[in-house]
Amino acid sequence: MHLSYRRQLSKIKESPEGEGISYRAFECTSDSLKQTMRAMDSPDPKSWSVSSEYKDANFHESSQGVAHDGRYWYFTANGNKGRQGVFKYTTSMKLVKSLKLTDNMKLMRIDNIPFGGPHDYKPYKYPKFHHVGDPECYKDQIFLPMQGPHGFLTVHTSLDPSTVEWHPTPNIGDSHPWCAINPLNGMLYTSDFTGEDVNKGKYELILFAYHPETFDRAPDKDIRLQTPTFRVQGGCFSPDGILFLTSDAKIFKIALKTYTTEKVMTDASKQILENFMSKEMIERLSMGDHLDNIEQVRTSGIPLDPCITCYSPINGHFFGSIPIMREISLNSDQEVEGITYWERKERGKKTRLHVVLLENELGTDEVFFKHYSDSSK
Repeated sequence: MHLSYRRQLSKIKESPEGEGISYRAFECTSDSLKQTMRAMDSPDPKSWSVSSEYKDANFHESSQGVAHDGRYWYFTANGNKGRQGVFKYTTSMKLVKSLKLTDNMKLMRIDNIPFGGPHDYKPYKYPKFHHVGDPECYKDQIFLPMQGPHGFLTVHTSLDPSTVEWHPTPNIGDSHPWCAINPLNGMLYTSDFTGEDVNKGKYELILFAYHPETFDRAPDKDIRLQTPTFRVQGGCFSPDGILFLTSDAKIFKIALKTYTTEKVMTDASKQILENFMSKEMIERLSMGDHLDNIEQVRTSGIPLDPCITCYSPINGHFFGSIPIMREISLNSDQEVEGITYWERKERGKKTRLHVVLLENELGTDEVFFKHYSDSSK
């Protein structure tokens, strides 16, 4: 008896627990069998390396991420004193246009625009957001994930203030650090920044699905990653549907090393872990509970160093990671931020992945824009 493609997938999803992880638990599929199969092919993480890098000592303060429309780059930043915004650049890194998000009176026409983030203690007379994350560009629209208030801002690639719309959504933990459209099903995805689930006592990471037209949650389209990434800063999908996430896990690595060595949760460890876990989870660890969580993190396969993690969105299978090399000095430390996928030439070499690193310093921050090539293609 011939089974339809959809029926075959449903049968696979119902397969026993003992079956291989690559053939079970299908969460996201395409109507195209060919496209679905491509999304299950490993991107061969070991073959990726930096082929070129752009540095700018006078870039935007607190740069957070990058997207593209096939012609221009779009960077986001969380600068102080009203300098939070979106910045449009040519491929030769010339600024074309910018759109200020905070203190922009032109946005006051939006009926539901917020006038203050979660950390404000008094009313604010102009539109104000707490944190803009790693963006996505899709069909002439830029999607901006907002962490406080939680939701998505959209704006036309022209960066015309009249095209800005605010779509508030309920927060799920510390969600919305990034967003990206999945080419397999056309849904908009984001995740929690840290990913732990205090109620279950198990560290995991789930991609939260939204309809990109209505911004309604679509939990039936959520994707559970089989191996979680820590401290997710950015994310993107390749045209074949492979998911790439950037991880900035160095803070947790320090705390984990302290905890593993001393076998106790010191005050210093607690302070560091506050940037990674909820206070409830830290307290439970400090009392000696859920030690298996520490072991899970240590043996998960995700490096506790800055890296790009690679997944199949079909079933959340972890393919491996690509290291992100950083320049470290006594005065500054590079922080991994957003990522985007764009096949193009950088200094004569074909590149595909493009990652933003931020060097936090006093004054204007320096940016490092790394371009990655895949030697297997």
